Amino acid sequence: MRITLKTVLISTLLVLFQLHSITAFSLTNSNHSSEIECEYEIKKQDQFTKKIILETKNVRFHNKWERIDMSMRRVGENRFLNINLVLTIKGAFCLNEKSKILFLSSNDSTIELSPIIEFLECGNFKSTQFGSYTNYKLIFSIDETIISSLIDKEIIAIRIYGTDSYYDIDNFGGPRDKSKIPTFFEDHWNCINKKAVGKE
Repeated sequence: MRITLKTVLISTLLVLFQLHSITAFSLTNSNHSSEIECEYEIKKQDQFTKKIILETKNVRFHNKWERIDMSMRRVGENRFLNINLVLTIKGAFCLNEKSKILFLSSNDSTIELSPIIEFLECGNFKSTQFGSYTNYKLIFSIDETIISSLIDKEIIAIRIYGTDSYYDIDNFGGPRDKSKIPTFFEDHWNCINKKAVGKE
């Protein structure tokens, strides 16, 4: 069988095209090789705009008193991080358009995100037989650069800056969460970038 230079070039281009198709919108961590099965809360195509809408199921992290639920959402070309904070905070604690959240990793690096807030957000206060807490639902616009800075980071604490003060959540993640924290951002980012339904 005669192999020509043209045949070699065509074969090389096909391989490169396949590799690009596999890695487009995908972020990988060399220490996290196992691919998870994506679980979605929402998985559909908007009947009017034809945009893909994907939202992953919440992953819960906690310490003794506070709880954080995180998921990711995609609407067409826009990607978002949803964070639901349940804080045992005393007194008024409000957020506005200048507020921000800092993630502290185990190597002392910090990653800063600013939520999308149009109005003053003072949370939803509730009192139960187990105590009182305030719930905050925040949305962050994210992209590949932001997610790359969070991949392979073990988040150990979070600081939320409000209008007048800040609130720290230390010892982030109970024993059951340790394996989920470093991989959440990579896994959920890859899940919302799958062409799961319809056509774009």
